[in-house]
Amino acid sequence: MRACAGQLEQVSAFYGTDDVVADLDALRAALQAERWSVFAVSYGTYVAQQYAAKHPDRVAGLALDSPLPASGPDVLGLE
Repeated sequence: MRACAGQLEQVSAFYGTDDVVADLDALRAALQAERWSVFAVSYGTYVAQQYAAKHPDRVAGLALDSPLPASGPDVLGLE
């Protein structure tokens, strides 16, 4: 894990949820899809919800398996 973190250190700022949402929309555009349905699991469900909130006109539906709340994960396990 340390080796991976060391390799990613220089670009780690580009691995946030907003970046993944932008990547998803770039993929949708590359596929030439006006709207699409998104299937996601675990953390991906959070990303999918953020994508749908940012681009509601581009989402036909969401299928979420083991969803996290739209407000984000409870990283301290307080729930």
